[in-house]
Amino acid sequence: MTGFGATIRRELRAWHTEKTTHWLMLWLPVLACFLLIVIFSARTITGLPISIVDQDSSAITRQLSAQLNAAPAISVKQTVASMDAAKTRMEKGETYAIVSFPSGFSRDIVRGRQPTVALLLNEQSLATADAISSDVQEVILTQIGVESVTMRMAQGTPMLQAEAMAQPIRTQTHPLYNPGLDYAAYLGIALIAASLHCFVVLHGARCIAGEDKQWLYATGWGALWGKLTAAFVWWVAIGIGCLLICFSWLDLPPMSEPFWFVVGWAALVAAYLGLGSSLAMAFPSHVAYSCVSVLAGPAVAFSGVTFPQGAMPVAARLFGEALPVTWFLHLQTQFVTERVRVEFAIPQLQHLLGFACVFLFFSAALFYWRTRKLR
Repeated sequence: MTGFGATIRRELRAWHTEKTTHWLMLWLPVLACFLLIVIFSARTITGLPISIVDQDSSAITRQLSAQLNAAPAISVKQTVASMDAAKTRMEKGETYAIVSFPSGFSRDIVRGRQPTVALLLNEQSLATADAISSDVQEVILTQIGVESVTMRMAQGTPMLQAEAMAQPIRTQTHPLYNPGLDYAAYLGIALIAASLHCFVVLHGARCIAGEDKQWLYATGWGALWGKLTAAFVWWVAIGIGCLLICFSWLDLPPMSEPFWFVVGWAALVAAYLGLGSSLAMAFPSHVAYSCVSVLAGPAVAFSGVTFPQGAMPVAARLFGEALPVTWFLHLQTQFVTERVRVEFAIPQLQHLLGFACVFLFFSAALFYWRTRKLR
């Protein structure tokens, strides 16, 4: 225990005196969380610029243009009669989509035909394209339905019959979770947790790679567990603090199981400290840091948050499932967004605790091997 306590005191002195450690353990994690909060403070997509090509120039198309401009995700930047001018603005990146009303659009509506509205989308951003497409379809279909009902009623058709003829099948959509497409509720909090986990695994590697190996292995088990314990307590506290502040700042509802959320985060921290220290003992420092960047950097892409794991190739899906952060992000979604009870999150908790045990065992085994080799 003497080596354990002395190592913790040694770590605290090093944290106080080393400026690089200040940035790694405090300022950079806080800055990363702040930047992500700023990005997702808008909560939903709004004000996406589009162009309208109005070759009909009728009262109906002008009314539709005004309604498109009032849609939540859309902002009409220009209305032109030439498709070439609209395409030029899109190619310059000034707009994301073009809505084109063909010549004779209003005439076809009056005659009871089905006019065609062209929507040209920049599909490089899927979220942007989906938001614009959804609003355009809602505005166009609603207005055309209103015009159709009005004309049929003017011809003497009863209102109920006119509505049935305009829209014989009605659909209602009831989303269970994230009904307002709140990007802060599933993507923002996922990126915040993923950013914090990068600092955890980096610190796990640095607390071993930046140490005097002769002192470390000569001191014995107290040195290893002292370093990992000090780092564990810090990252559990700072991680939970940052996450709760971010949840509050983004105005998310209270989570369903706060205690088990803390347990899941603590297991994640233990797992990645064990992984980082294992890499630092298995490889030279520069190789260990490279492994950390390869494992932690793209981890969120394999977690199923931005792209469904079921659609991934088998190798990519298995790699994602082998990362502790994948299971924590699922756990976070269940407790923060879906607000389920703990019995529905048992598999995620089991995986996180299992990863913590496995990686800490690897760290202890490598430490034992290095100590024997030194002696």
